[in-house]
Amino acid sequence: MTREHKLGYEAEDTISGVKGVVTAHYFMWYNSPRVGIQPKATKDKPNEVPDVQEIDEHVMKFGKKSDLKVPQFAAEIYEFGDECTDSVTGYKGQVAAICYYISGCVHVCLTPKHTDKKEKFQAGVWFAQERLDLVKPKKKRKVQSFAGIGGPRESSAKEKAI
Repeated sequence: MTREHKLGYEAEDTISGVKGVVTAHYFMWYNSPRVGIQPKATKDKPNEVPDVQEIDEHVMKFGKKSDLKVPQFAAEIYEFGDECTDSVTGYKGQVAAICYYISGCVHVCLTPKHTDKKEKFQAGVWFAQERLDLVKPKKKRKVQSFAGIGGPRESSAKEKAI
């Protein structure tokens, strides 16, 4: 499965008004996708490239697709929760995020497993996916059911049948 990305689309942050083209699309394990927006240079500073702004996808308004060439990505090599090792440094961790870039690169963020509660939290480290070796595929996860949680509501036909 390849995640649907918005690379090459014109976009506007509905909160700050930042406008530009999507040059990166990040997918996180905890389901909070973000996009990297590259604003255009301003008329008064045509030779200064503005910094890319990373913004939560849910506050973005996407426009038309630009004329930029956008690569076709193959299906993901790694899934969230897979345990991988960087072949160059030996760094080991779990896949916590995947980012697609308009250049065709795919980067994977590994976060180390914490074995001791006293251990200091370490942020994830990003690697090109080609550098990673799969150590252990993700485990089957039990999906939590939210049935019966929250305030009053009508039960679905499926819940009634159970």
